[in-house]
Amino acid sequence: MQLNPQQVAAAEWAGCRFRPASAAEAQRLAMQRRVFLIDGAPYLAVRSDGFCETAGTLEPLIAEGLKALHAAAPPPEPLVQAEPPPVPKLPRAPRKPRSPPPPAAPPTAPPAEPQPAVVPVIARAAAKPRPREREKDTPRWLTAGAERRGRAAQHWSGRGR
Repeated sequence: MQLNPQQVAAAEWAGCRFRPASAAEAQRLAMQRRVFLIDGAPYLAVRSDGFCETAGTLEPLIAEGLKALHAAAPPPEPLVQAEPPPVPKLPRAPRKPRSPPPPAAPPTAPPAEPQPAVVPVIARAAAKPRPREREKDTPRWLTAGAERRGRAAQHWSGRGR
């Protein structure tokens, strides 16, 4: 998580201090979102008891600190600006008359529907009937249980047939 100087000040106001993180700490704690980037360098936010803050626990502290810092700061003096002089209105150019719409084209007859092309039908040879022997043309993994083992007649689910 990238922190700007205001967020760092707010977190320090809330009781956190920032210490530089070593390369091993940055690598180990980055997944836990405990590494914060300040000016491009990795830092750890540490409480007074030694606990390293995560991004989720630091965000409310930063929000609280920002509110407190804005409340403590004197309100900025409003800048008094003179009103700009009114912009003079320029005279409008006369409008050009609209040209009449172009004449409508005479209606044309719709195009004739194309005739379907005649495709000769080629007679196919009659397909050979498939053999009834299931074991010879069906792969083994498509046949399950007792039928695959050759005991379909003895199986309890097929006795009533």
